[in-house]
Amino acid sequence: MVGENTTEAEPLQSTPVKSSNVSTSKEIRTSSSAESNEESNCTEDRTVDLTNGEDDTAVEILSTTGHVDDDPDLNEVMNEDMIEMALNEDLFNEDSEMAEVNKDSDVIIPLISEIDDIIELSDDEEPEQDADVSLVCLKRPNPIEQVIECYDILEDDEEYPVCLGEAEKTEGVSAIEKQGYVKEYIENEGLAIIHSEEFGLVLFHLDNVWIDGKTHTSAESRRRLPIGSHVNFYDKEFEGPEYKVLNSEGVILQAVLVWTGIRPKHLMKIVDSQDRAFWQKLEEGRKTFVLYLRGEVFTRVPYVRIKGTVKGYLNDQFGIIEMIDENDAKQNVFFHEFTVKIFRKDVKTYNQPLYKILPAGLKVSVDACRVHIPGVKNLPYQAISVFAGTWPIVPHPTLLPGGPGSVSSAFQVPEERSTFYYMELALESHLGKTRNVLKKYLSNFNGVLEFQWEGVNVVKNQADAEEWRCMVGHPRRYKTAKRFAEKRKLTHTFKAPLRTVFKTKDEMDTRSEVANQGSLAGSISGSDYASRTHSRMSTYSDGSSKSTKMVRTWYNPDASS
Repeated sequence: MVGENTTEAEPLQSTPVKSSNVSTSKEIRTSSSAESNEESNCTEDRTVDLTNGEDDTAVEILSTTGHVDDDPDLNEVMNEDMIEMALNEDLFNEDSEMAEVNKDSDVIIPLISEIDDIIELSDDEEPEQDADVSLVCLKRPNPIEQVIECYDILEDDEEYPVCLGEAEKTEGVSAIEKQGYVKEYIENEGLAIIHSEEFGLVLFHLDNVWIDGKTHTSAESRRRLPIGSHVNFYDKEFEGPEYKVLNSEGVILQAVLVWTGIRPKHLMKIVDSQDRAFWQKLEEGRKTFVLYLRGEVFTRVPYVRIKGTVKGYLNDQFGIIEMIDENDAKQNVFFHEFTVKIFRKDVKTYNQPLYKILPAGLKVSVDACRVHIPGVKNLPYQAISVFAGTWPIVPHPTLLPGGPGSVSSAFQVPEERSTFYYMELALESHLGKTRNVLKKYLSNFNGVLEFQWEGVNVVKNQADAEEWRCMVGHPRRYKTAKRFAEKRKLTHTFKAPLRTVFKTKDEMDTRSEVANQGSLAGSISGSDYASRTHSRMSTYSDGSSKSTKMVRTWYNPDASS
């Protein structure tokens, strides 16, 4: 063993070995056994205690030993082995001991006697303890509901509202803005009917009417919105067996929002924000309307737009019209001045007496109902409306399926039995008051019809009729032999909306690729799928039906004429 040495060892360096030294070392290895024993004794003196655990200890011991330099080969071997042992110093603990040097080798082999460091795992020898286990439960917070509103970006964008997210929508409400006019008021409480040329009749209530961007009471809205006023509306379709009294499909359209004048902002948002009370009130309106239909409280009109002739006048308020019924029999119909429309205007607008502005002998059209006046003979009908000249859009009766039936010489009535009705509940009362006035007047003549001819204008021929037209301000602009004899299409019915037919992609591609003769190959001839005539994004094109045949001009002389 080496004693204390405070001298710092220099790093071991390899020195060049002369050839003579090499041969001498070989002779030493092949010498006698005595020399080998002496060399092994020298090697034992070089045994190093590695228990200090420092990196440069082995190098320091070798550098202080004088026997290393005597043998260059042994110096080289020991140099490499000691460096490797110094690098692997962590493999030995403090209890490690050096192995004895093998007599047949110059290499020092470290030997670990035993391993005292034993890794102990936790809880291997600890006694079991009965401890309470607490479980901490983390609950997920309740979700926060966020209402995402729908924003309008254009004035007429109700067909395609832009939403930031999925907003609550009212199912069944049509997003198509429809147009029509107020056809008739059913009751004073506000129930009324809209007529649309395309969609037929639509039920609505005055509480859902906006006039110039504001809402009013039912009475004020009715005053501001007389019959015949143009309106826009959104509606909803309702279906049920109780609506079979209106059409075979059992469908009714009801307007949820009606406006005229300035268009209110965010209309669809207003509809979506309505509460249950709003929809219950709409349902009550439908139930009331159906109750009226089943109770047969509306005024039945057996004759609609029947041609007749003014026969004469009983006084300045009442006159008699002679009409021909379905059996070609002549029937008398009495009328009051308030029921007359001359070229869509009331009689009072002309500031002349009835018997002058509506001369006897003039051809008119009349809506008549059957009446019975006690004590009066040969007067079975009362005129509800009388029209001279162009017809106004209102008043007009409504056609419903079933009933006793009606006769019309102007409209295309279905083959199934149908009946016309005026649906204003107050109309029957007005007609009754008029009958009572006439009954009181005729009682002075014992119920006999006596005509008054003093001051009455008379139309005897076509020239007189033309003179009358000039008097009321509507001269004939052109001469025609007859007005068209074809009956008009009837739109005053409750009908189910037309179902939109959507074509598949293959059908649309086929339709767009195959062109008819005289049309563009890439055009679409027709608009019966995915198209709305009033929509800004309609696929209908006015130019799609134009012919592509070229006409020869001086620009293209080669074209065929």
